[in-house]
Amino acid sequence: MSENPGSRQADERAVPAPHGEPEDGYYGGQAVLEGVMMRNRHEYATAVRRMDGRIVLQKRPVETFTARHRWARWPLIRGFFGFIDAFVLGYRSLDFSAQVAVNEEQERLRAAKPAQDADRSEAEERPSQEPKGFPRFLMYATLTLSICLGLGLFAVLPTLVAGWTIPGPPAAVTSQTADQPSGTPSSWLKRVTGGGPTAPKSTARNVVEGGVRLVVIIGYMLGISLMKQIRRVFQYHGAEHKVINTFEAGEEVTVTNARRFSTIHPRCGTGFILIVIAVKLIAGWALGWPVWWIRVPLRLLLLVPVAMISYELLRLGGKYRHSLFTRVLIAPGMALQKITTREPDNRMLEVAIHALAAVCPTVSVPQQSIREVSTPQAASPEAQPASST
Repeated sequence: MSENPGSRQADERAVPAPHGEPEDGYYGGQAVLEGVMMRNRHEYATAVRRMDGRIVLQKRPVETFTARHRWARWPLIRGFFGFIDAFVLGYRSLDFSAQVAVNEEQERLRAAKPAQDADRSEAEERPSQEPKGFPRFLMYATLTLSICLGLGLFAVLPTLVAGWTIPGPPAAVTSQTADQPSGTPSSWLKRVTGGGPTAPKSTARNVVEGGVRLVVIIGYMLGISLMKQIRRVFQYHGAEHKVINTFEAGEEVTVTNARRFSTIHPRCGTGFILIVIAVKLIAGWALGWPVWWIRVPLRLLLLVPVAMISYELLRLGGKYRHSLFTRVLIAPGMALQKITTREPDNRMLEVAIHALAAVCPTVSVPQQSIREVSTPQAASPEAQPASST
C-alpha cells in the first residue's frame, strides 16, 4: 500500500450491540461525500475520510419505519417503505459527511486565528452535541427543492414532451363513441384512462415518454459526472461495490482482495432506475393517454406502485444473479453503473472496509493502517486523537 498508514486514525461512535445477523446476510450501502455508508438490518455506519487523513466513523441503530413494524417488510409493501427508509438513511449519512467537512474547515480557521483569540473563538465555534456549520433550515430547503426538481424533471417533463412530440387530440376525446353516453361509468373510465392502451397514438406517446425519461436521466448522470467532487463520490460508490462483492464472494475483506472485484453490483440503486422506467412504461401504457391535467397527477400517483414492483424485481435480480435469464434482465442496469461508479484508490477502499466492519462482525478493521478509539455515542462527527494502546 503506497500511503503512509501511520497518519490515519478513527473515531467510532458506539451504539447498542446488534440484534443478530440480517436476513440472508444482506448488507448494502451508498457513497457519501468523501466516504461510504454501510448498513445491515439493525444498524448503519458512515465512514468519512478527512483531509488530514483521519477516518471518522459514525455508527447508529437503524430506527426506520420498516425496522419498527414487521408488516412493513411484507412483499410489495416493503418496496414503498424500503424506498423511504433508504432515502432517510441516505440523507442522514450525507448530512453527516457534510458536517465532517464543515467542522474540519472550522478547525482550520480556528488554527489560523491569532493566539490571543484562540480561547474565545474555540468557545464560540466548538460544536457540542449537534455540530454547527451548515444551517439545518438550509439543508431542509435544499432537500425540498431537490425533490420538487427531481419530480418535475424525471416525472412531469417527459410526459409533457411526449404530448408535444406526437400532437393530436387527447385519447379521451378520440375514444368517445356514439353508443356510450357521456354520463355512463364506462364513458367516465375512458375519460380518466384516455381510452386505454388501444387508444390512437397512446402506445407511441408512452414509448416516447419512457425514452425521454431515459435520456434525461442518463444526461443528468453524465452532466454531474463532469464535476470533480461528484467524480470522487462515484469512486467511493465503486469502493462500496468492490467491498460488498468481496464479502459476498466469501473472501477476506481486505484492500488487496477488493481490488480484484468489480465496481458493478446487481442490487445497486442505479439499476433500480432502469427498472422503474420499464415498469412505469408498462403501467402508463395500461392507463392510456388522458388529457394532461389528468395524466400528470396519474403519473405521480403511479410512482408508489411502480416503486413497490421495481423493488421486488431488484431483489430478485440480486438473489438470482447467476441465472442466465436474470443476468439478461439486469444487464442494462449493470451497464448504467459504468456512469455512476469509478475505479477507487486504496484509501477509498479502506474507508469502505471500515464502514462495513462497523456493521458486520466477520469483517476486520485494517489495523495496520488505522488506530481506533471508542467513545460514547454522540451526534458530533469531529474526530479525536487516538489514544495509545
